[in-house]
Amino acid sequence: MNRRRLRSVLLVAASALLLGALALTLWLRQHPESVITALNARLPPGIALGELRGLRVSAVGGRVELLALEANGTALRIEDARWFWRITGIWPLAVEPQRVGMRALGVRLAATDNVALLPRFWLSDWWPLLARMSAASEQLRIEDSEGTRLLDGRIEASDGGASGNATLRVTGLPALALQWQPHADMPLAWQVDWRGESVAGPNGTLLLRATPSGADWQLEAQLPALEAYGLQLRGLTLSAQGSSDLFEGSGPLASATLHLGGKADTPRGEASAQCTGALQVQQSRQSTLDVTACEAALAGATFALAAPLALVLDAALTPERLDTAGGTVKLRGLTQAPWTLEDLQLTLQEGTLWQAAPTALALPDAEMAATIAHVGSDSHATLHGRLTGLSANGANRGAKLDGKLELRRGAHMLKALDLDTRFDANPEKLRVEGALSRARPGKLLAWHGDYAFANAGYRATLTLDSSDWDWGKGLLRTLLGAKQTLVPGDLLGGELRATAIVRGTPDRMRIAIDASARRLAGIAAGMGVVGLDCGPIALTIENGVIGAFSDLPCTVDSVNAGITLDRLRATLHHGAPGWSLHDVAGELFGGRFGTASIGPLGAAPIDTGISLQAIDLARVGKLLDDPDLTLTGALDGTLPVHIEGGMFTVRQGEVHSTAPGVIRYRPATPPADESAQIALSRKALSNLEFDTLEATLDYAADGQLALAARIRGRNPDLDAKRPVHLNLTLETNLRTLMRSLTTGDRISEWLEQEM
Repeated sequence: MNRRRLRSVLLVAASALLLGALALTLWLRQHPESVITALNARLPPGIALGELRGLRVSAVGGRVELLALEANGTALRIEDARWFWRITGIWPLAVEPQRVGMRALGVRLAATDNVALLPRFWLSDWWPLLARMSAASEQLRIEDSEGTRLLDGRIEASDGGASGNATLRVTGLPALALQWQPHADMPLAWQVDWRGESVAGPNGTLLLRATPSGADWQLEAQLPALEAYGLQLRGLTLSAQGSSDLFEGSGPLASATLHLGGKADTPRGEASAQCTGALQVQQSRQSTLDVTACEAALAGATFALAAPLALVLDAALTPERLDTAGGTVKLRGLTQAPWTLEDLQLTLQEGTLWQAAPTALALPDAEMAATIAHVGSDSHATLHGRLTGLSANGANRGAKLDGKLELRRGAHMLKALDLDTRFDANPEKLRVEGALSRARPGKLLAWHGDYAFANAGYRATLTLDSSDWDWGKGLLRTLLGAKQTLVPGDLLGGELRATAIVRGTPDRMRIAIDASARRLAGIAAGMGVVGLDCGPIALTIENGVIGAFSDLPCTVDSVNAGITLDRLRATLHHGAPGWSLHDVAGELFGGRFGTASIGPLGAAPIDTGISLQAIDLARVGKLLDDPDLTLTGALDGTLPVHIEGGMFTVRQGEVHSTAPGVIRYRPATPPADESAQIALSRKALSNLEFDTLEATLDYAADGQLALAARIRGRNPDLDAKRPVHLNLTLETNLRTLMRSLTTGDRISEWLEQEM
């Protein structure tokens, strides 16, 4: 056959094919029901072609304006699709699909979960024909069974979908760009890289591996920074590993374990948190999100959640219920200077925390244990109690903490106190009010305050009022026990009132105190005190440093330290050197004593001068309680006092008489071994009417008193006209005398009499 004849045959064959394709296209457009019937006969069970419009076919491909089919309840709608194929055989006619492009691809999911969600299309006879083709859709939309849009975007795929890219947007969330390809090392596995539209958007990878029922998958995600409850959350990561039943519908649509981590900038510094959990999505698309454990750290403090939580969501991802399986919540090492929360543990019972709006989020009854320590001292507070009625709807004031509070300082333990506290919490603020009490003496302290979550700022008011106290045998004895040694003394009665307003943030605290003390009575360092009045007291403390303090006037009716001091007064002052007492004065032995200032208190050493006026020698003699000794007269003087190490000494003190007096010393039995000089002095003192008496004295830290006296006068029993000049030196331990004056129940009996 020559070339011209061959060319003619090929031209006729090509013309016939074109005419045949044209005729087939015209026939198909006129009879689409025939095409629908023919295709439905060849489609797998459960898949049915419902609508076909604008079908055109050519030797290189075709076009359809609309194609709608249903697969096991899931509807598929294709608009304006163009496809291309390659003829691989003339007789019988065989074609190989190459690519398809669509203007729009829509999927409406099945309304029931009783059938497989997707068919196993790779087992169909026609799958090998499509396994190497490429496809693209300018618009992709997936809806639920009621037509609510779940996802939209665009998609391109090649090699039967084994690789490709897409831009997808879930309703209410930013769009994500995806790119996938077969995994290099695992068969039937694909790696998907995804990222958000913005640079700071989410990104990550998804590894998919086909299984008989669906797919196993592993997700790694980095999430964008976001703000919640006034906190800037950043460095958020999510890891998930699970499986999905996409084809059988006999198991969960998705089941996975989750791990979430992140950081937050707070007023206290950087916080970090890690949580583990699980997710299960049923074929009905109802979901359960479990949080099995959480750990967090902030500025040395740690938080641990070991009470599993389960959040149940409906098919639209709307929360329905929040449950807990019970367990513990622990907080340790939280510091708010000068206090540290060493340990806090809540033990929760199993129950429902929340169920469908508008029910409040309610915490089941919980057992609570907490220990707080004071920084810089061996002081601890331990609380054991029960927390009930806590909710987070901002209106329920029924939350309550009842418990026992124990306070310890070193080896000293305060008897358990009753703690009654009520809470009111909302997303912005925590409000607290409560009281601390005991059957005896009564309500010790009451408080109310607010804590703002946004900036960790707080404000609290604490109130103390002793009006209704039952003092018993002493406040500290009642609280600490009869053998308490924490404080060398006790309060026996009176009126105490104080209000402290505490405000602050994590880096700043201010305390303003207003108080008063009236008619206080008690024992301090072995001394009895009656009628102590101080007030008004006004004091501010900034970050542990004393700020403003108004001079505090104080008065005391009587102090008995073996020697009774009456009508004492002093003014407490705070200045640059520290604390000091000013205008100190009182009555002693019928006379007066005073000093301009003592201080600064707490410094070492302290030197001051005490003046004495009109000291009644008769009262001094009565104190000595010696029947052989009688004294009359009055003395003035000055005592240079030196205080160091808690001890005071006097060096070169001076006293002198201001009027004539009498010294009458008449022992019933004179000492047998007295010297002639002592005997002469004793006779002179048997009835010495002195005109002048001058003495110097030294008092040592060990209590030793050294007295040197010069006496001028007469003894009328010996010679009324002959003057007596007597120089005496006396040494004795005054501390021994003072101890003898405070032994037994003398101070207690004196207090009972005075009160």
